[in-house]
Amino acid sequence: MVTGDADFVLIVAVGRR
Repeated sequence: MVTGDADFVLIVAVGRR
């Protein structure tokens, strides 16, 4: 798993909050 991918998921999760 790439850390960048996890960061992207976190950003999207916060954006869709």
